[in-house]
Amino acid sequence: MRRLAALAQDATIALCFDAAEQVDAASRVAKDFGVTFGALVEIDVGMERCGIAPGKEAAALARRIADAPNLEFRGLQAYHGRAQHLPTHQQRAQAIASAVDAVHETLAALKAENLSCEIVAGAGTGTFAFEAESGVYNELQVGSYVFMDTDYARIGNKDGGRYTAFEHSLFVLASVISTPTAERAIVDAG
Repeated sequence: MRRLAALAQDATIALCFDAAEQVDAASRVAKDFGVTFGALVEIDVGMERCGIAPGKEAAALARRIADAPNLEFRGLQAYHGRAQHLPTHQQRAQAIASAVDAVHETLAALKAENLSCEIVAGAGTGTFAFEAESGVYNELQVGSYVFMDTDYARIGNKDGGRYTAFEHSLFVLASVISTPTAERAIVDAG
């Protein structure tokens, strides 16, 4: 926790929350260390992994953060990881359109709570263009593009061809140097 408290001094750091218990615990720790943590409410925009329901439920958690000692509500985390590798451009566009709807619903609920939303974070290598064009996301969390994992070579562009927004930049060369049996190959890799 000391390390986390030290990081709290960096204004760009924000913790993600999707439960009241997390908020209460972080508030206690921040108060004990005399720091303030920036906080994002993580909403479930379709990934079905982390996140609270968008809309009123998310706004209630944001209000809890805003009222908690040593926490500062800064915005939303709205990442749809499952959408990154959907095979077609249209499927990814539809998934992110649904995520954008969830963000809009939550922004309206935050406004009703008189809470401002500085950050709307999300996106990824496979969908960043949709989030960027949405007009609601202002922090894109694209990361795989640095090397491009092989799964991105399988998803499609708008024209139906291969995804070409980025190119692979890291390769591993492997050669089969022997096949001593039909069930076994010996590989010299990298």
